[in-house]
Amino acid sequence: MYKVLRWIRVGVAIATLLLFILAFTFVGRGIEGIYTITRFQFIPAMISFLTGGAFVFLFFVVLTLLFGRVYCSLFCPLGIMQDGVAKVASWFKSKKGKRFKYSKPHTTLRVIVCVVSFAVLVLFGARFFAWIDPYSNFGKIASQLIDPLFIGANNLLSEIFSDSIFHRSHNPIIWGSFIFGAAFCLLVVVMSAFRGRLYCNTICPVGTLLGYISKISLFKLAISKDECIKCNACVNVCKSECIDVKSGEVDESRCVVCLNCTTVCKKHGLKFVRRSKINGESADKGAVMQGRREAIGAIAGLGAVVVARGIQGNKAGDPAREITGIIPPGARSLEHLKANCTACQACVEACPNRIITPAFGEYGAANLMLPTIHYKKQFCGFNCNVCSNVCPNGALKPLSVEEKRKVQIGRVEFIAKNCIVFKHKTDCGACDEHCPTKAITMKEWHGRPGLYFPTVNPDMCIGCGGCEYVCPESPKAMVIRPLAVHGEAIPPKQDLQEEKKVDDFGF
Repeated sequence: MYKVLRWIRVGVAIATLLLFILAFTFVGRGIEGIYTITRFQFIPAMISFLTGGAFVFLFFVVLTLLFGRVYCSLFCPLGIMQDGVAKVASWFKSKKGKRFKYSKPHTTLRVIVCVVSFAVLVLFGARFFAWIDPYSNFGKIASQLIDPLFIGANNLLSEIFSDSIFHRSHNPIIWGSFIFGAAFCLLVVVMSAFRGRLYCNTICPVGTLLGYISKISLFKLAISKDECIKCNACVNVCKSECIDVKSGEVDESRCVVCLNCTTVCKKHGLKFVRRSKINGESADKGAVMQGRREAIGAIAGLGAVVVARGIQGNKAGDPAREITGIIPPGARSLEHLKANCTACQACVEACPNRIITPAFGEYGAANLMLPTIHYKKQFCGFNCNVCSNVCPNGALKPLSVEEKRKVQIGRVEFIAKNCIVFKHKTDCGACDEHCPTKAITMKEWHGRPGLYFPTVNPDMCIGCGGCEYVCPESPKAMVIRPLAVHGEAIPPKQDLQEEKKVDDFGF
């Protein structure tokens, strides 16, 4: 039975990892519903508890209370990646080098990292959690490292199969996000290659929190002291290094329920059983009570985090604050973005025009890697609302197309001295043609009949960047100035068109 359960676990884990890779690389772009997978993560569900994530969050808590840390083996892409790295690393090790061994828990380090992480989340918002959240960091690894490799492979194949495979341009490299993603990936790979789930059981705050909740789970893996012959076969395959055959205990706070141990034990000395049965046989009552206190404390702390974030509400921020980066639609304000965004880069990968990038100073040094918009290579589509509908944290509120058309993420500024009309005394009008809200109109130049120059109404501008992108001059005559707090643009007046008779030639 345990072999079947283990293969089911492996199958679900592989499917989860593949879905996340699709979601964060160009391969999955255009697959309807692919970003739904990003909502089935613990931290995004917790952050968006009051805005749609409650069911997923409670599901993971209940799942942990029933079976322990199965989340880490089934649903966490970073945890699954570590298992893959450990497996590949084992191919290059000697028979002795493949064996794991029991190690004592790094309790002090785990608790400090976990408490500090969630305290910072409550006090300063999610932006600092971006540095340590396992899901968000996997998103950075996938978007900054895996996606470029896929694009490179695609382009190599396009040289061979030019008729069926199209060449794709690489995304602009944001060095801050790239370096962090590469450094974090290297750290996790090294730790996994030599010590399996060491990262999960020392640094990851989600693993620590769920580990303590697991201390009162209904079922747990336990060693049958009557059947165990202390052969260490289970210890050798335990990537969490949490099985101590000498004491006959499995540290459930570190066990990720991978079931590797149950499939190698020839004496059936390891079983997944009800906790009450273990406690009724020979459990240390003091240890049991301590575990219960720790679990109750973890659940209480988690509840306090959720309540505290709910009380904070949606911060509006200071409209007069100066920023150099344009905040994506749905974010409402920089303060709201800082409070909820973990920089997972789902919106960066989902944007069809590739105008959303990780910030590198646009919002200040304390807000690196949060999403920001640039209009160097494209502009924001008037009928596009993709980014606001893929965010799992609620940092970008879901917008309908109609709502998005009214959101003012910036305001246009016309710099007349840079305009081709004034510089070269020639017609242009590209900005007017690309303005979807009629915030730009052409006016005849007094004294120069037939020559028209643009005029702007910033109150009607939504900051889509169409005018800035198409402006042929450098520096640009049309520039979108970002808003620290989003507004609502004045809708354009409907033009009344006179009915005209048309002859057979169309005139």
